[in-house]
Amino acid sequence: MFRIYYANSGLSLKKMEVNTWQITLGGILFLPIVFLNRSHNFLIPNLNFFLSIAWLIVPVSIIAYAMWLILLQKDSVKAGLWLFLTPAFGYLMAVIILHEKITVFGIAGSLLVISGLLYSRRKKISPAISTVE
Repeated sequence: MFRIYYANSGLSLKKMEVNTWQITLGGILFLPIVFLNRSHNFLIPNLNFFLSIAWLIVPVSIIAYAMWLILLQKDSVKAGLWLFLTPAFGYLMAVIILHEKITVFGIAGSLLVISGLLYSRRKKISPAISTVE
């Protein structure tokens, strides 16, 4: 919703500044929900908790989104195509990190996604036009 407001407002903020404010305000607005649920002990402030929060803040929220904005500035169509790799990387990470079983369907799905992406990035060969009369 903010994107629509931002596009119509004529603000002269850079996309990275808007992203920074969105992440900051989103985190601040989420704090009351955390405090309302403090009686439930699912948030234990230990090393694992702080490493998880650091992972979500730095590489996922800041670095990944900054890279996404840079790619969008270069070519938004090509950048959008790379989003289709999300399921393939999710499957790969589940196999490596969570030790999920490798299945025929998982491999087939990943191969279909990758082949579709490669197919969409191929160079189009224009047919030769004959000028001989």
